[in-house]
Amino acid sequence: MCSDSDTYCRDLGLHQKRKIIHTVGLLQRQTAGDLPMGSLSQKATLENQNTARTYDTASIRSLSIEDQIRVRKDKVETWERIRKSGSTAEEAAEQTGIPVRTLYEWKRKPIPGSTRPHHVRTRENQKQYEEQKTEVYKLRMKFRSWGGKKLQTYMENLGHEIKVSKVCRIISELIREKKIKSYYSGTFAKPRNSQTGKALRAYAIALPEGLRSFGPGEVVQIDTLYFRVGPNRYIYIVNAICIYSKLAFSHVFEAHTAKNSAYLLKKLIRRAPFEVQAVQTDQGTEFRAAFERACQERGITFYVNNPHSPTENAFVERFNKTMRDDFLSNNKLPVGNLKALNRRLDRFIEFFNTQRPYETIDNLTPMAYFQQCSV
Repeated sequence: MCSDSDTYCRDLGLHQKRKIIHTVGLLQRQTAGDLPMGSLSQKATLENQNTARTYDTASIRSLSIEDQIRVRKDKVETWERIRKSGSTAEEAAEQTGIPVRTLYEWKRKPIPGSTRPHHVRTRENQKQYEEQKTEVYKLRMKFRSWGGKKLQTYMENLGHEIKVSKVCRIISELIREKKIKSYYSGTFAKPRNSQTGKALRAYAIALPEGLRSFGPGEVVQIDTLYFRVGPNRYIYIVNAICIYSKLAFSHVFEAHTAKNSAYLLKKLIRRAPFEVQAVQTDQGTEFRAAFERACQERGITFYVNNPHSPTENAFVERFNKTMRDDFLSNNKLPVGNLKALNRRLDRFIEFFNTQRPYETIDNLTPMAYFQQCSV
């Protein structure tokens, strides 16, 4: 059959091809005398060829109850008719395209029953799960950019025993229920630089290739984050982070000037639990003039990145993203009151340094890691 119609065989599935090839093999064995004549009648062979490529157990289960009952009866009748012609139960089942155990089951029970599993997985403590779900929901609404691992570590620090897989499962469930949304970091516009003059670099030096830090305060990266708060109005957050201990410091300004950056440097020196030995910035104008003189007066080494190389400031750039996600994404910030905004920022920095887990330092907080390194 297959040799006479190659196109027809190509259109059939692998399971259907095997049934047809098996039927042809039985006919060849009858002709050779290996099987008694009549063990596979022509009518049964044609029925097998027609039904084998139409039904299988998966497609039958997708039918309605009435159609399933009809198909079951037809298959059982065909199977029994082939058996009466001299074939065994297994051979007849192969010709019908249905497993022999299934045919015996259909003969005993022609009406399909429920496919529900006998043992359905249930939660051991539904009340405890609901409490954990409520806690995860509250934390996720507070920290919208946090994933399952960070939330699980934070919850453990608060005294909750929960696995990372369960936190992730709860987050997925909350998203399906449309109680929370998958976090997407929006676009934070950067204004054009209106300053045209460039100060001479009397003290800063080019960033050495492969510069690394082996202790707290050896290198602190500083950068300015721009954030639009209204039409033609921006606020500027100068961020500083120790690339070894991950301790961070910030301050909000209404303008990005060298004097404001120098003020952040003084704040960093005053509040940091370590000695600031070197700072690293990009070539922005806010890190010239007064900022450069402040570094020189205090004997702090001042490294400047190569032009258009933000990856050299990778640590503070990553902290800028954390600032956008966890602080600036809050719509209730008092952007019209700079003093109140700085107080809110100080509370966030204290939370970042003392409570927020940091994944690259084994989920310790920056302050805990600094204390561990200082021992």
